[in-house]
Amino acid sequence: MADTNIVLEIGTDDINLVRPKLDIIFKKCFSDVELLRNFLSKALRIAEESIRKIEFLNTEILPENSESKLSRMDLKLDVDGRSINVEIQIRKERDFADRALYLWAKLFSGGLERGEPYGKLKESICINIVGFEMFSDPAYHSHFVAMEKTRGEILSDKFGIYFFDLTKIHDIREKVNIDDEMELWLQFINAETEEEFTMLEQTGVAPIQKAVSSIHVMRRDRAIRQQAFEREIALHDEATRIEGAKLDGKREGLFEGEKRKAFEIARNLKGLSLTVEQIIRATGLTQTEVEALR
Repeated sequence: MADTNIVLEIGTDDINLVRPKLDIIFKKCFSDVELLRNFLSKALRIAEESIRKIEFLNTEILPENSESKLSRMDLKLDVDGRSINVEIQIRKERDFADRALYLWAKLFSGGLERGEPYGKLKESICINIVGFEMFSDPAYHSHFVAMEKTRGEILSDKFGIYFFDLTKIHDIREKVNIDDEMELWLQFINAETEEEFTMLEQTGVAPIQKAVSSIHVMRRDRAIRQQAFEREIALHDEATRIEGAKLDGKREGLFEGEKRKAFEIARNLKGLSLTVEQIIRATGLTQTEVEALR
């Protein structure tokens, strides 16, 4: 657990902790409705002016205590009657596609009140920004819908899962494409250094400039830098625990084969009427394990 009494001194490293792809900073940045409206219009490829109303369904922006540090950071929204969930996941996660589908199903089914007909179910959209490759196609954008495999006939227009892959966008220091504003948004989310943010400001794209300005404001806020630091530590702690569990699982796997062999030998010895003590000495099993053998 991070020490909440740590005080950060202003420095380059501390400032760089406040970056859009850190989930709590991402969420705070897009709590600005104007920025969020522009981002959603580019992600969903719809006219910005067509988005009339955005309602935040989870209003917390930063975690309030140490227990909430490891909770998922996402944006749950009602956008003109659509249920939309926006999530950023930088570290590779096993079965993430299944997880995205599960979260979509929860979002979709959660939109139906008791006693309402199925026709009242809302269009539900999950937008996933990922920092790892999920698909072999070089495109950074993948949009999945529910359709018949052979005819291409849409089963329902209420299904939509989007993936935006940060590993497949252009390095901003090599190419800034103002004709693709969604890629600009992803370059903003991927940015960390002052040089990268300066290049984004120089695009002249107003929403991107405003987003960069919000990062500058947050970088001057000691409390936000502290929260970013603690969140970073919490994420490292979580990754360390997961890696430790994987190593423990591998160690257990190494012994599973030996354990099965020991049980097989013990059964044979039991069939030869050896005593429990003799079987324990021969196999290394416990008394409980030997006595439980059939």
